[in-house]
Amino acid sequence: MYIDILQPPPADIPQRRHRLLRWSGLFLFCIFCALLVGGWRILFDSGRDALLENIALGLFVTAAFAFVYTTEKLLDFRGLSSEQQKKIDCLSGQHPEIERYCRRLATQGRALTVAEHEALAAWAETRLATGTNEAEEPR
Repeated sequence: MYIDILQPPPADIPQRRHRLLRWSGLFLFCIFCALLVGGWRILFDSGRDALLENIALGLFVTAAFAFVYTTEKLLDFRGLSSEQQKKIDCLSGQHPEIERYCRRLATQGRALTVAEHEALAAWAETRLATGTNEAEEPR
């Protein structure tokens, strides 16, 4: 997820998280269905063994990869730990742009996510590496 801290924070973060949760649940359901089909194949001899095995395997593998992918994306939407919050508080005092971003976020009524924390920390490190300390005007 791309975050530009000089722009207002994305307002659709809760919707993105909810959408990923729904997809993750759907893929988990597909994994369960694949296990049911595989179990059916093991418990009952239906005469279509190869077909059922291929369906169960294909559904399981595809859904498992998709589930892992969406779950990894969900990790960006977690809340901050106390250490991460302390780091952001420290960076807010050093960089007015980060403080401005956090204020804009507070007006939306939500807390920082891990993805935003990483973007703010990377931005501050880049500013420190380039040696620019002057405040940049918002666009």
